[in-house]
Amino acid sequence: MSSKIFIYTLLVAVVVIGGTLMLYRISPPEDPNILTINKDGQISGEYKLQDIIALDESFKCEFKKSDSDSEVNGAIIIAPGAKVRGDFVIDTKAAPAPFESHFIMRGGYIYTWTSLLKVGFIAPAVREFSRDQTSVIATNEKIYYNCARSMSAPGDFEVPADVTFSNASR
Repeated sequence: MSSKIFIYTLLVAVVVIGGTLMLYRISPPEDPNILTINKDGQISGEYKLQDIIALDESFKCEFKKSDSDSEVNGAIIIAPGAKVRGDFVIDTKAAPAPFESHFIMRGGYIYTWTSLLKVGFIAPAVREFSRDQTSVIATNEKIYYNCARSMSAPGDFEVPADVTFSNASR
């Protein structure tokens, strides 16, 4: 295996497996007075994703996160019943060009994949998140979100048919 393929495979594994570990400790907001829904139904501010999901309402949230090595632009669709979809564009020094990363959480499982390869992983949703785990975002990490009430489309929580999913929990 060439070193270039190995590096891409390693990068995909870190992003995809890290994404499976990022969710799921959904509980009521720690302080319900902190999360504010504006009169127009929007949420804007630095919040934990788990608190927005715990509202059990439909929202589309956008965020931007960066550090010295990478930048992530993301959109997250939330629907009642703890259905969540995340679509991200990641620009990192570890890859030659920006790429997409995706996840869908539904029915107690998380499906993750990227645009780099037509493979993905499925794993049970993680109930607890450790600070040591790598992920694009964590549900208990405060990030500045801009959210608007939005109804999800019928296919938003369907996994792509052209991606082969492997069980990551084995």
